[in-house]
Amino acid sequence: MKHVFFIHSHTSFLVAMGILDAIKVSERDVLFLTARNYRTRIVEVPYRMVDIEHILRLPKSYHFSIFKQKSYIKAIDQFIAAHVQGDYYAYIPHVASYGFQVIASNKHCRCVNLCQESAYSFFQKERPTYKLYGRRILLSLTNRIWAQTNWYPPQWMYNLEGGVKTWAVNGDYFAPLKRAEQHVIRLPKFKLNVKINEEIPIFLFEAAVDQHSIEEGVYLDGCRALIEKYGEDTNYVKFHPAQTEGSRLKILKLYGQRKVEILSDDIPFEMIIAQCSHLKIYGFHTSLIKFAKEAGHQVVSYEKYLIDRSVRFRNFVNSHS
Repeated sequence: MKHVFFIHSHTSFLVAMGILDAIKVSERDVLFLTARNYRTRIVEVPYRMVDIEHILRLPKSYHFSIFKQKSYIKAIDQFIAAHVQGDYYAYIPHVASYGFQVIASNKHCRCVNLCQESAYSFFQKERPTYKLYGRRILLSLTNRIWAQTNWYPPQWMYNLEGGVKTWAVNGDYFAPLKRAEQHVIRLPKFKLNVKINEEIPIFLFEAAVDQHSIEEGVYLDGCRALIEKYGEDTNYVKFHPAQTEGSRLKILKLYGQRKVEILSDDIPFEMIIAQCSHLKIYGFHTSLIKFAKEAGHQVVSYEKYLIDRSVRFRNFVNSHS
């Protein structure tokens, strides 16, 4: 039996490694399907890694073409057949994505394992809209992909040979899935070739502006307020990989004469959180803030500052909670 993991972030990578520490399977039975150009230079990965990004990318106007929907499903099925070659257990973040749905509904999938991908999960009640119902009608002929606005797996997944299992670092993340076999794991600790001075504050920034979740002026005002309140003579800064160079430079200018050391995108900050004991961390809505708080670090979030000043950001937060 193959164990097929979807890896697209440092968090999903660390959770996968934690799961593998727990289940103890042969290296040859493990496959990492990677996306978003994910690579880690920090840890030597003993498992085969294959990029699936180009296969998961949805074609234009796919909702309105049964041909495109079936071609999309066929492409993923053929990819799995070529690289897995037999039955497998799927390890995916959720079942709300069409690509994950195809992986989970493949006839060779024997178990759906839902794996923590961030600090936030989305098990809110489904919001019925005409758009949602319209998509369900347009996708109804395939039986392999469907539209949903939350992460609840459909009932048929519980009838698979291995059913539905969940894997997270705490029992709250998948708590709403009462029927699933739930597992709490520990993230592995790796020795990093980077030294962090725990006396220096760390500022975490997200790609909210670049992803159009907030107005640029409001976000920069929040950054300025945070830096003026908690910035010291020397500071660490961790940007989100999706932040553009222009967005980063505008934030760096807010530090003025203060010294700034930028933590590379290649450094999994989750590992720093696990490795260190008493960090001072400041930010807004990024899931790393929640991870750091759960790990016992000193954390300050200015999320409310932004919520109070931006309706767009408030709506974004409400839709992700």
